[in-house]
Amino acid sequence: MACALPLYPFFENSWVELRRITVPIKDLPPAFEGYKLGLATDFHFPRRLTLDDLSANLALLAEEKPDVICIAGDLYDMRGEKDAPSLAPVLNRLSAPDGVLVTRGNHDWASPPENWAKVLDANVEVIEGIHKIVRRKGEVLCLAGIGDLWHDTIDLKSTLAGVPRSVPRILLSHNPDFAEDYTGPERLDLQLSGHLHGGQANLFGFCPYVPSKYDNKFIPGLVQGKSHLVFTSRGLTRAAGVRLNARPDVTLITLTSFG
Repeated sequence: MACALPLYPFFENSWVELRRITVPIKDLPPAFEGYKLGLATDFHFPRRLTLDDLSANLALLAEEKPDVICIAGDLYDMRGEKDAPSLAPVLNRLSAPDGVLVTRGNHDWASPPENWAKVLDANVEVIEGIHKIVRRKGEVLCLAGIGDLWHDTIDLKSTLAGVPRSVPRILLSHNPDFAEDYTGPERLDLQLSGHLHGGQANLFGFCPYVPSKYDNKFIPGLVQGKSHLVFTSRGLTRAAGVRLNARPDVTLITLTSFG
């Protein structure tokens, strides 16, 4: 057993976890009690993840039958060549009643634009700077998305234009830092993010890879931001060859009401 311990970080790197969490949303309409969001992020294809790997990982989430699937950026890696294989065959296997929603991350911006064009060929909805209203039994929930914090212009007022304040809002944002940077008046209830890879390794609170202005704040997963809750996935990429106490993940988020 002791001989195997040095190899564990390489094993963990491919040991995908299906996380299940329940998140309370203030005044969630009764029709959305138990509403399920599937979250996957940070594929960084094709640098360390094959199409077969990705298909198997996303199947874990699809088997949970979420109401909507959210993909929070960095689908392609910045080191990807423009002739990288298309992700469309894998993305097209995903389906959910309220669709497959996608937003870009910083690597998608830095990757050759031909790669993002291949995402647009898939049966997904790009949700950047716009919102989508989901209806159940006459009641509504808002699903919104913004572009990458480092590369895009964020205008949340425009993104949520026309949404009554009484309507709960779920926001897709690749970078969790937006939850601390934003000081505006718009209501937000839950933000879904990636970007941090769980720190790649977690050694008694020390993480070697945290591209955030807020240190380890978002590493645990579900935390309270300045005005709203934030859940940050550890993503699916094989992070720098190894992971330690930071397993790659996909997540099923179930909404419940309070207040």
